[in-house]
Amino acid sequence: MFIGAAWAYMVVVAILLEPFGYTQKQIGYVSIVYCATGTIGGTMASLFIDYQLKMNIKPHYDILNKAFMTIGMVGILIKVLLIDIINETWIIIFSGAIGFGLNSFLPLAIQCYVEKMFPCFELVLTTVMMQVSNLLGFILNYILFLEVFHDCGLWVILIILGPFYLYIIFFFKTKFRRFESEQAQPS
Repeated sequence: MFIGAAWAYMVVVAILLEPFGYTQKQIGYVSIVYCATGTIGGTMASLFIDYQLKMNIKPHYDILNKAFMTIGMVGILIKVLLIDIINETWIIIFSGAIGFGLNSFLPLAIQCYVEKMFPCFELVLTTVMMQVSNLLGFILNYILFLEVFHDCGLWVILIILGPFYLYIIFFFKTKFRRFESEQAQPS
């Protein structure tokens, strides 16, 4: 779900920044920062989880998921409230925070999904998750191109992500089926 919404976010940024006189080059910079910070955060999270697994420590998926999601959601909220009054530098900074939050969540979400659905095949699970996310991103992109959403695209993203964010913060707990199975096997 979040993968599709994160991809739709880049389209929303282009729609929202164009009326403010931003060129395609400037919008491209914003999108590059969004993707780059997400790659950095996702890599850091993956390395940290890998370290925990190598040390036979139960990974801190839930803490990381909540932290990254909160960074992304707060970044979107601040950006939507201030987009009319802040300059290009702040737009890039907030886009970096949103990318760091939402895109860093992606590898963790996939890993949690694989843990929960163990002993299913990882390739099948990740393929299903990515295809559902692609479908959601495709649908959101078409919806957000409607004229009525041009001024409120970020609000739409917040409204769509809101219930999932609240679920992750208050109710989601990773089930460590694969980790526990690997721990139970004799070395």
